[in-house]
Amino acid sequence: MKMSDKGLAALRFDEGEKLTAYRDVAGILTIGVGHTGKVDGVRIHEGMKITAGKSMELLRQDLAVSENCVNYFLKGKINQHQFDALVNLVFNIGAGNFEKSTVLRECLKGNFKKAGEAICYWNKVTNPKTGKLETSQGLSNRRKRTRLMFDRGEYVTA
Repeated sequence: MKMSDKGLAALRFDEGEKLTAYRDVAGILTIGVGHTGKVDGVRIHEGMKITAGKSMELLRQDLAVSENCVNYFLKGKINQHQFDALVNLVFNIGAGNFEKSTVLRECLKGNFKKAGEAICYWNKVTNPKTGKLETSQGLSNRRKRTRLMFDRGEYVTA
């Protein structure tokens, strides 16, 4: 499976899209929808600009890891809106975290209600001052949107 156009729109809304290079919260040069690799063989640099079309091309390339992860574990076991929601989650938390998650365990058991609930567990960030995990309102809101997509096929894109 591949992420649908509606799923892509929701991911772009969740991640944000910037067509001019910027430094993310970790200070890493980023462009488009969270892209940190090269653009046409060129390292991202201050002032670099890309088109919306190039941003989508980079996003599709970057999504391959997340799509492959979800397909590996759940191919044929979930529908399109569930797939879109899980790819959105994996794109944000990483394949390694997803592989160890309650979300995946519950999906593999066919318990999609509990899997949807477990999506909302991924709402914490590490406070750089204390080193402790804290609930992030922004992530809590994002996880609610992802859960709506997973549970009901409702895509929030604006």
